[in-house]
Amino acid sequence: MKHTIETKTYYFDTDAEGVVYYANYLKWMEMGRTELLESKGINLIELREKEGLVFPVKNLSISYHAPAKLYDAVIIETELEGIKGVRFPFKQRILKKQGQILLVEGTLELAAVDRASLKPKRLPDYLKKLDLKN
Repeated sequence: MKHTIETKTYYFDTDAEGVVYYANYLKWMEMGRTELLESKGINLIELREKEGLVFPVKNLSISYHAPAKLYDAVIIETELEGIKGVRFPFKQRILKKQGQILLVEGTLELAAVDRASLKPKRLPDYLKKLDLKN
């Protein structure tokens, strides 16, 4: 399942030349992942408070293809490839809406860990049963 959201670039996203600062693409990717999980009924605050689970980034690979500029509308595409044990691998792309120009693409893996110990922690059964591919 490919989940998409749209946003636009604001002045605070850019450098002095009006080009989006590279780290802000990571912020947009986080927005995409959060929205995808919420669309499946996964509330990260509830998982932290009730299950003691948090989901730090374990691996990240990103390629920059073209810059976004001030006021560009962008599309954030996020695809969860499934749950593999305690790992959540994602593929993500950010495109300039006008012309569907690929700006950034990356793969990212979250790990389910215990909030207190930060050691890997199995997911509750109800999460394992969710259909996260559709």
